[in-house]
Amino acid sequence: MTSKDAEKKEEKEFQEENGVLFYVNKDGFPINRKTWDRMWTHVAKIHPEGESMVSKIRGNRDLPKIQVPTVPVLHGGMTVADKLDAIQNYMCQLEYNHTGTQFYEIRKNRPLTGLNDCAKEMIKEALPIKCLEAVILGIHLTNGISGLERFPISFKTQFMGNFHRHVVLGVYYGGRYGSLGMSRRDDLMYKSLTFPTLTDLIIDFEDSYKRYWHIVKKAKVGLPVPHRSEERRVGKECRSRWSPYH
Repeated sequence: MTSKDAEKKEEKEFQEENGVLFYVNKDGFPINRKTWDRMWTHVAKIHPEGESMVSKIRGNRDLPKIQVPTVPVLHGGMTVADKLDAIQNYMCQLEYNHTGTQFYEIRKNRPLTGLNDCAKEMIKEALPIKCLEAVILGIHLTNGISGLERFPISFKTQFMGNFHRHVVLGVYYGGRYGSLGMSRRDDLMYKSLTFPTLTDLIIDFEDSYKRYWHIVKKAKVGLPVPHRSEERRVGKECRSRWSPYH
């Protein structure tokens, strides 16, 4: 492989979220040496303490054990709002991934059965996740909640001349809208099931973005994701565009 081929391959391994480029682990689990080394090299570049922080953690056998989050048990005695709250709490326990390497490769053109398999891997590995992974995990964990509609909502915002992208899982039940997701910002992911219209929900996201000096340029609302894992693809659902205020 020539140096140019290697550069092209590395570019394909980059993705973007909120204007930040990050690597994607495309080799599955267990994480191989190449991906592991690349992650730590990247962390050393972006962390304020650089190599000093990496040396304190990598190879340290005395680090405290991290408790693996327990998948919530959703029973009939819970309201749908309680179930969504439990699912969001579980995702928050996994924590947001700040390493610069996305651990799970999400191919949006995969059928839902494949994406559900990816969600099961997230549960098994219990590693931090980013916004797109949270959408896939949210779809999996809400499967079978009767009467609940799920649909992706993606945002394109602008800050200081740069464009940023983010996605959450919109939810609808009993005449009320809300959302599940993960973000660096607490008010740009979970929204409780309290909004009377979809417009109200998106306006609330817009208000949240304003706190960080972001202007929402576009909101894309996908079609509902089916609860049955048939040969439908989430990527095909994300084709409805809606820009109600710009």
